[in-house]
Amino acid sequence: MQQAGQYARFSEEAHGRFVWQEFWVAANAGEVDVEHWPGCKMLGMVESLRKVGKKESAPERRYYIASRAMPAIDFAKAVRAHWGIENGVHWMLDVNFQEDAATVRKDYAADKLSRLKRIVLNLLKTETATQAKFGKISMRMKRKLAAREDGYREAMLGIRLAHQG
Repeated sequence: MQQAGQYARFSEEAHGRFVWQEFWVAANAGEVDVEHWPGCKMLGMVESLRKVGKKESAPERRYYIASRAMPAIDFAKAVRAHWGIENGVHWMLDVNFQEDAATVRKDYAADKLSRLKRIVLNLLKTETATQAKFGKISMRMKRKLAAREDGYREAMLGIRLAHQG
């Protein structure tokens, strides 16, 4: 990562993908209405470009407001950390639960189903009972075991039935 005052640049090449990002920050000198955005101390902008193989995306700009001023390098780290977590969770939900293909739209059902999927994803990530019996297994196999095996599902959920002692 390179930085100079209110500017930082980041580029990375891995797994056949090239990512380039530039970050700018500026103190809020009245540009943002503090009545609508109380506590706004800083404005930030990220311009990014991705290239996968020979296919290059159009440059994309995202704008941010922040409640504390920070150097561009800290802003860059915060933005990259946020999107790393967001993309990781979204990717896991889509791979394991086909979330992008979900068609639930009625009332709050989509939100509730999404929250339930996140809970299940976290349970599957932290589950270790299968390692002793099967070794390390995929999330897909953990899901299938939980669907088919009452004992496994109960162990994963921390349920101990009265008849088990």
